[in-house]
Amino acid sequence: MHDKLSTTPLRHALRRSAAATLSALSVFSVFAVTAALASSAYAAAPTPMKPGVYEEVVRGNNGPLTVRVTLTADRIEAVAIGDNYETDYIALEPMKNVATEVVRRQRLDVDTVSGATESTTALLRAVFQAVTEAGGDLNDFLKAGAVDPATLPGKTVKADVVVVGGGGSGLTAALTAAKAGKKVLLIEKHETLGGSTALACCSLSKPSSLDTGDATPAGEALRKTEPQLLALLSELGVNFKNDNAGSLAVEGMVLVKKLEDAARAAGVEMLTSTALYKIERADGSDGAVTRVLAQDGATRYEVDAPAVVLATGGFAYDIERVISTMPRWTALTPFATAAKTSTGDGIRIAETAGAAVFEDAHVIAGGLGARYAELDRAVALSGGIPNGVLVNGRGVRFVNEAVPDLTEKAAMEDITWVIFDAADAKRAETFSKYLTFEVVVDATDWLTLARRMGVHAETLAQTMKTYNEGVA
Repeated sequence: MHDKLSTTPLRHALRRSAAATLSALSVFSVFAVTAALASSAYAAAPTPMKPGVYEEVVRGNNGPLTVRVTLTADRIEAVAIGDNYETDYIALEPMKNVATEVVRRQRLDVDTVSGATESTTALLRAVFQAVTEAGGDLNDFLKAGAVDPATLPGKTVKADVVVVGGGGSGLTAALTAAKAGKKVLLIEKHETLGGSTALACCSLSKPSSLDTGDATPAGEALRKTEPQLLALLSELGVNFKNDNAGSLAVEGMVLVKKLEDAARAAGVEMLTSTALYKIERADGSDGAVTRVLAQDGATRYEVDAPAVVLATGGFAYDIERVISTMPRWTALTPFATAAKTSTGDGIRIAETAGAAVFEDAHVIAGGLGARYAELDRAVALSGGIPNGVLVNGRGVRFVNEAVPDLTEKAAMEDITWVIFDAADAKRAETFSKYLTFEVVVDATDWLTLARRMGVHAETLAQTMKTYNEGVA
């Protein structure tokens, strides 16, 4: 049940979301955070970069974070932390450690640090930006090795099923095949398993909430497989928590560990730090896959198998593919919450082998978030926004705010604002700190608020009028 939103003096408008009765209003834009998974590839030689010192400013946990990245033609020479608003005793040492690892290993898939995840992720994002700005190829700092696989000693492996990709999907596929009595080999290009699943708080739909009327192939598949997946995970002893009326939640790392342990116990052989670089198919009309080729920098693996499962995920950090398939998301790729190995190379290898790629690329929106952590704490988005109003960049309300998961809907909008009650003095005080950060605006009437939001004034006024009449 929505409370009526009044047109009495508005206080703040801020980029994000909120809930309460609106007598004095605030608005804030929401960022729909994208997510994707991972894959792998081989490149013969690194792409030359323009040498220099690149100063990048990214969004840290508490505000802008400046990072100076020194690059040569083929190396990340230094990563220095500049001006920032991070909490020293929490984030400074972890950021320094991550910077040291990037330079030492010449890799960008360095693990972030628990407890300082936002800060260390921001630092890595800055290095990503610097490499891209210098004309470099991110894959040069993400692949499993830069040697030519043809020069490596070969090893032939036989399996009934090969699974490429060790995230949640790959581990589930490997376990399922092993439970069916198959000899399974799993190949993962990163040194650890988990992919983006390990970074997530996984949410699964309850069977009772799946009858949404979605008649698409994806909707049908969800209704068929979700109960099966829940049964499998329950069998493994995964304990779920109710996060809202329609979902069950579990930490991603917990899920990965349960799946990994079960897969190893079922006899799945696993090769980590091993990158797929070619899929071979038989001659003839059916063109069946006969083997896959992978390498770990020391050994070339020639894996003969009649069945291959590609679970290499998506392409959050494949800028070229993002630009070509979903250009409106390009500017948000630095904010992706996918594993840093999500470079789309598994998809490219599959295309080279003649695989058909689903053309309607889809963004997995992992969550809604304001620009700064303090705003996130001031306004929670989980469980829907039953008393707030979400409008898009045109000033049009586009979703029922009471639904538990608003992310997918918000992800399809160019920008999202939330109108809320600024009568809450404590919350309003927090928002007032960010009036100069271009994420919060305020006004005393709908038309002025719309102008400051940058949306069509008459449209917003009509949206709010319609809303108020509907809840009267």
